[in-house]
Amino acid sequence: YFKNLFNGYRFDAIAGALQRYTEFLLTRWINNLVNAKETKNLCLAGGVAMNVKANLEISKLNKISQIYVPPSPDDSSQSMGACYAYCLINNLSTKPLVNAYLGYEIDDVKAAIAIKKLPLSKYKIYKKDITKFTTKLLLKDKIIGICRGRAEFGARSLGNRSIICSPKNLENVKKINETVKNRDFWMPFAASVVDKYAKKYFNLKKTNQNNYRYMTNCTETNAKFRKELIAAIHPYDKTCRPQILKNKDNPFYYKLISRFGKKSGVYSLLNTSLNTHGNPIINNELQAINILKDTNLDAMIVGKYLVVKK
Repeated sequence: YFKNLFNGYRFDAIAGALQRYTEFLLTRWINNLVNAKETKNLCLAGGVAMNVKANLEISKLNKISQIYVPPSPDDSSQSMGACYAYCLINNLSTKPLVNAYLGYEIDDVKAAIAIKKLPLSKYKIYKKDITKFTTKLLLKDKIIGICRGRAEFGARSLGNRSIICSPKNLENVKKINETVKNRDFWMPFAASVVDKYAKKYFNLKKTNQNNYRYMTNCTETNAKFRKELIAAIHPYDKTCRPQILKNKDNPFYYKLISRFGKKSGVYSLLNTSLNTHGNPIINNELQAINILKDTNLDAMIVGKYLVVKK
């Protein structure tokens, strides 16, 4: 049936139609829901909540004030739900999720051991003020990995297991896709932006400005400043799946973006997950060194160290 129905149509036209129909169903469903419950605030969960374009359409509804999507709304968060359920059953107190940095924490001693395996003839190691030297590399359009602090829970890398570069140069997309990620050209990257400049780059709904911490919501970009984020926005519709970063969430990453902003005028970095296409996100110190060796990444932050290819 579907073979006959779709015969002769392009794959992207079919995918686009399915996306549009998903948005139609969800917005109609949400409208009915808010009418029945008389609420303007939503929390979405389930795999379809990973669909950021649909989330954007939901956020546009006049009846919606806030749309919160947690960092892992899909099945991976069932472990969290099990913990909350256990606490509820056993009358134990709980706390809300503060951030998504819940995974393995990089150990500087283990990082030093992993780095020692690298030949100094091919790599240079920085130990002090690494945000300064990393900024210099970013200004030269170098592609850099970050593996520090605790790993993020869920599918989105939020500055602790990320590949970063300047968002100003569209050629950086091609470089990452062809030499590091090995993925299709049409798959958009994301942007990490310090909170003070979010309104400059994005058209944010006034009531929903605090719900862009986890790259689970999408937003339209300000046409006046699109060229500054050109490599980190969707190539066709110019939307963006941003991480709007507060200093308290990740002070190191915030400092790095701010430092890059002072030098470049753009308070944002292109951000994508630290992995090759089809493989899990890098977790530990040794994996970070291996991906630096095995790909065309120019440098890697591992814990308190910056490792740069000569």
